[in-house]
Amino acid sequence: MHLKGQSSESVLPRMLVIDRQSTYYFFGKYYSRRHVQALRLVTSLGMIIRSVFWAEKWLSQGSRAKAKERLRAYQQILYRTWMDHDYVWAGRGATTNAGGF
Repeated sequence: MHLKGQSSESVLPRMLVIDRQSTYYFFGKYYSRRHVQALRLVTSLGMIIRSVFWAEKWLSQGSRAKAKERLRAYQQILYRTWMDHDYVWAGRGATTNAGGF
């Protein structure tokens, strides 16, 4: 996949974080708080499963740099899902900055 003529692999962790933020924005804007809470739980479970998968890849194979980037992105998504109010509730009128990388 290419982004502005360059490979998107170099910005993949940031894209993952921003993509999840966009999903929270959509759910916050069009669905109830209960739906957003359910999304937070599903996201957390997904990030934990992905982290286990990539940690295993990091331990067993030579793709350590890629695995480390993914693990860092998943860690940031998990942290923001539960600790950063603006990251999750932006669709309800909160302002947010999608930085972090």
